[in-house]
Formats: sequence, C-alpha cells, structure tokens
Amino acid sequence: MQPELSQRIEACIQLNATYQSCFRKVKAKLKEDPEHPQFEVSENYIFGKFDTFCNRLKKIEDLATIVEDYAPLLKMKIENLESVVSTYKGMQDKMKKRSYDPTDQSKKEFNVDYEEFMNQRDGMEIQLSEFLNKSFSRPSSVRYYVVIKLGYLNYACKQLRLLSYFDRLKSTRIDLMGMYTLVLKTISRELEHTRNVYERQKDDPPIERNLTPVAGKIHWARHLLQRVQEPIEELNKRCPAILR
Repeated sequence: MQPELSQRIEACIQLNATYQSCFRKVKAKLKEDPEHPQFEVSENYIFGKFDTFCNRLKKIEDLATIVEDYAPLLKMKIENLESVVSTYKGMQDKMKKRSYDPTDQSKKEFNVDYEEFMNQRDGMEIQLSEFLNKSFSRPSSVRYYVVIKLGYLNYACKQLRLLSYFDRLKSTRIDLMGMYTLVLKTISRELEHTRNVYERQKDDPPIERNLTPVAGKIHWARHLLQRVQEPIEELNKRCPAILR
C-alpha cells in the first residue's frame, strides 16, 4: 500500500481516537463536580458517523494492502495456476470499475463489494494451498526414479523454486513454513539416496566419456557434493529458521 494513503488513514483513525479520549476525560472530570452542567449527550450520537467513516477507511486499507501484496501473482507464469491468476485479475478489475466514492460511508454497495472481494480472496487462497499441496506431494515411484535417481533434476530445488514465487505474496495466509518443512523432508530423502549412490559407486565410479580416470572420479565426486550442498544452501537462504 502507498505510504501516503496509509499515513492519511492512520491519521484519521488516530484523530477519532483522540477526540473520543478527550471527550471521556472531560466528561469524567465534570462528574467530579455534580453542580457543574454535565454532558448529557450520547457518545454514539457525537462519534457514530466518525466511527463508521473510520471503519470504512480500514476496509479500504485492507483492499489496498491485499492488492499490493498480491501484485506478484499477476506475473506468475506457472502451469496449472492460470485460472487462479485470471480470477484475481477479475477481482481487481471489478473493483477498479466501480464509479462510487469508497470513502462515502453512505454508499452501501461498497460493503457488498468488499465482502465479495474478501470471500473471493479466501477461495483463491484455498486454491493456492491445494495447488502447493498437490505440487509437494511425494512423486510416484516412476516419477521419483526419473527425477531423482537418474539425477536429471534435484526435486528439493524444484520445490524451493516454486516456493520462491509464493514468498512474494506478503499477506498470504498459506502455510509456507509447513511447505518448507516438506522441502526439508525431501532433502533428507535425497541425502539418503546420495549416500547410497556414494557407497555403491565409490570403488568404481562411473566415468564420463572424454575424461581421464582421475578427472572422471573428481567430476563424479563434485557432482555428488553439488547434489548435497545445493538444496541445503538454497533452503538456508530462503528459510534459515527451518534449519535451526
């Protein structure tokens, strides 16, 4: 959210709180002298409209924060996530097309649009969570063999790259820490597999073509070391707390 908008909203809310605090202090002080004319007017009568206005400002602030925090979603180019991105773009476009003044608390249609937007946001986050859960489910035995055992792709690093997109969604309520815990479990499985590969091949490591036996053994050792180091270093960079 733009700092200027946030500051103005906060100033308005603080002004309302200050007015009401001063009113209560004066009212309490007058009660100490029963002979002095008392405040016989309702606080709600005096501050009701201001309270309503401040509540409207808080809703505007909610919307502005969500729009800013979810802006990276519109730039995501991830397979099977197109419908979620399209839904969010539609939510934004609908709010932008409204012609009423959102600060006018008499415009009740804003409240309807606000509730609809928040409900859609909730549904969108459920879809995002389901997408991540499906993406992080342990691959089938065949897929696991192709992806990990043949060494074509470090599966933990693939998971971390996917999470890097969701880390940019600041106000999301998706359990990203839980996702990082799953990455740690994937790394543990991959480390165990790498250890098994080392034990099985250490006496006679596979040598790639055009490499001398010594160079081939060095290349093999470095490859295994990279498979161990890369996901751990990436996880430590993305979520250091998970390794403590």
